[in-house]
Amino acid sequence: MTTPRKGRRGEPFFDRLHRKIEAAKGEHRWPSPRWRDDPVGFFREVLLVEYLTEDQIAILEALRRPRSRVSVASGHKTGKDFLAGGIAWWWACSDEEARVRATAVTAPQVRDVFWRELRSHFDRSQKGPYPIDGAVPSLPHTGWRVGLREIVGFTADQGEAAAGISGRRVLYIYDEASGIDDRIFEASKGNLAGGDARALMLSQPTRNEGHFYDSHHEKRELWACFNLDSEQSPNVTAGREVVPGLATREWLDEQRIDWNAPDGPVWKIRVKGQFAEGTGQKVMTLDQVIAAERRWPDMPTPEHERLVLGLDCAGSGDDENACAPRRGRKILEIEAWPTAALPTSIERAKANAARVLGIVRRHRRPREPRALVVMDAGGTIGLEVYRELLRYEDEIEVRPVQFGAASTMPREYQWIRDQLWFSFAERWLQEGGALPPDRKLPSELTAPSWFYDEKGRRHVEKKDRLRARLGRSTDRADACLLSVFEPPRVEEQPEEEIAPPELDPYAGAMQFNPYGGINPYGGM
Repeated sequence: MTTPRKGRRGEPFFDRLHRKIEAAKGEHRWPSPRWRDDPVGFFREVLLVEYLTEDQIAILEALRRPRSRVSVASGHKTGKDFLAGGIAWWWACSDEEARVRATAVTAPQVRDVFWRELRSHFDRSQKGPYPIDGAVPSLPHTGWRVGLREIVGFTADQGEAAAGISGRRVLYIYDEASGIDDRIFEASKGNLAGGDARALMLSQPTRNEGHFYDSHHEKRELWACFNLDSEQSPNVTAGREVVPGLATREWLDEQRIDWNAPDGPVWKIRVKGQFAEGTGQKVMTLDQVIAAERRWPDMPTPEHERLVLGLDCAGSGDDENACAPRRGRKILEIEAWPTAALPTSIERAKANAARVLGIVRRHRRPREPRALVVMDAGGTIGLEVYRELLRYEDEIEVRPVQFGAASTMPREYQWIRDQLWFSFAERWLQEGGALPPDRKLPSELTAPSWFYDEKGRRHVEKKDRLRARLGRSTDRADACLLSVFEPPRVEEQPEEEIAPPELDPYAGAMQFNPYGGINPYGGM
């Protein structure tokens, strides 16, 4: 058997590499156009990456095209951050005016994930024939800069860092793009309009809305879309460790039950790299709401059940006050009204309280125990109505709820608001709740989407985004949520000692255990 000549096909990789190192010593200068159209070659020859998957190669090839837009939906442990760090170096080393802007939702994601991969690639290149020049600072916002070339990392709340970046060759890298606010994409939109500007988005598909979601759906024709499936990791397909750090069969087996494989939304998102359509898109579907409306006419009113009213007070502008009286599994009606145009807030609060008392008296039976009013007492308006309702203690019991209070199920939800939405959809509706016909209610109930946070907890779409989309607040839906939720009693105290709640939306002033041992569905 003869030894292959140097350069002949079949020569071992590291033998070829050693030959190139010896030949290139003292000759190479950055930036170099050599790999401008060959990112795969750059990974292998400069970054000394020996193994790339077929999907990773396809992503690199897609980025070769001028003004390319590439969007990658990925599961866990697929090497997406490794890929993003290497792509940043390929771009920065290929032109004297190359600029890279990399962003993610949080500082740890930028610093401890993307920037760590960047430094790892840099250090590895120092051992090869083409060591990357300059030095990588420890802080992403300081950036790597040599001449006019640069790589800078910033978080998604630093919108100014995304805007105003001009240049002949600019690359934007959006890591965990699903969680990045659309304003960041809008800020960088103008910079992608000129020159050879390219964009790379990588993310687990945790949200079924926003710029990243659109790139795989409504705007798919504008993007080259890819999927990195954890089950296609070379470690999984080979049944052994081929690439350290990527998903393994053992890791998948550990997650299979917890993430409800193969159809659970968490499994789809975190392993398959797929959008959890249907289950993750909306908190509740129109089919659920229509089914609840169809049950309403034929469901007898359970007169033996306590009368409970959910009350959502109008905030500002065109918001409505909304009240949803309920007995058992049946919401009896939805009554909504604008706040009266009276001179003072106290007079307006009294008018709203009187309206609520009218609803109570209309539905309350003779000699029936006091009705329960569950209300959103957040903010000044809610507090004033709450105080006025306390004056009618012989007819009603009033219990306040803070939508911004911490959830009693912290492993599943962060805020009470999220808990109320999902409890209503997944328990009350599915267990046979009936809704009255109402013109606005179906659109409000089916409007919110949801997403997972970094701890795997479900979050309902923020109220200001809902308002922007619907053109109004979800007042009637909120009243329904409150009507099926019975928080514990609060100790009575003199009116002058009732402290107003803080206006911090994430820390309700009245902190309490919302269930307090009470079954909110008891008696239904």
